[in-house]
Amino acid sequence: MSRTVHPPAALSHPLFVAALVALALNDHVLKASGALPALSGKLSDVAGLLVAPAVLAWLCRVRSGRGWLACHVAVGLGFAAIQIAPVAAAVEAWIPWRIWADPTDLLALPALGVSAVVLGRARREATRLATPVGALALVLCAASGGPGHESPPRYPFPPAGRLETDVFIRNHLAADLPIGVRMVRDDVTLECDDVLQDPRAELEGGDFEDEQEWTVAARDAVPLWDRRGGARNRDCYAVRLKARGREWLIAWRHGTPTLRDIPVRLQPHETAESGAMRISEDPDTPPYVPAAVTVRVWED
Repeated sequence: MSRTVHPPAALSHPLFVAALVALALNDHVLKASGALPALSGKLSDVAGLLVAPAVLAWLCRVRSGRGWLACHVAVGLGFAAIQIAPVAAAVEAWIPWRIWADPTDLLALPALGVSAVVLGRARREATRLATPVGALALVLCAASGGPGHESPPRYPFPPAGRLETDVFIRNHLAADLPIGVRMVRDDVTLECDDVLQDPRAELEGGDFEDEQEWTVAARDAVPLWDRRGGARNRDCYAVRLKARGREWLIAWRHGTPTLRDIPVRLQPHETAESGAMRISEDPDTPPYVPAAVTVRVWED
């Protein structure tokens, strides 16, 4: 490709503008609604691959066909790399975005070919909207996939890692799930039989640690009792869990359920564990919990 290209003209092309609008609506309306998660994910990939190379070429002041092609190759390689789970985990550790490694996203790569050919033919004269559209594209690309301003931070477990846990939440919902967790204090003694029978009667608000607020991504898991750093085992565990506007008291005996190793993040082809806690979409419905785990509503 030796001909001259005009990235500012590409930013004014109807295809680029349509992709930009689709990216904005998808990431800030469709994804936020939690509807059609499979469609919203693939739409975001296609729109992003149509937008990103032209923006990169515009920023780099590319004029040659080879430079134009290089921008598309760079975007394609970066996009393909983050579909590998260890790479995605490494990138996610350095940036405040959640990256979902999904090999099926590679099906969106032909959008790069469409961008290279169609947007590469944009006429030089059509550049009136280049600067404002380019600035808007930069903002949308930076915000795409980023955390919401009102969402609590992502929990401190690597997305490609594994956890030793007994009771844990697996987010089966389409959207991210903000939760709050208060573990019972180490110095609080519990009679396990009594707690499992009626935990609300045995525990008071002051018996719990300060709340930890996390965001659990779709298909991710988070333990209710954090066992990192030598956290002590107890005969009986009690945790206050806040989710979807309600707070629940969860109690269980050590060893029931048994400790096991689970992945933090399930891949698209993997099914959720049968013993995982699940939060209902109806805020008044108690969370699903495994057998031998007690759940009660908590009201101060």
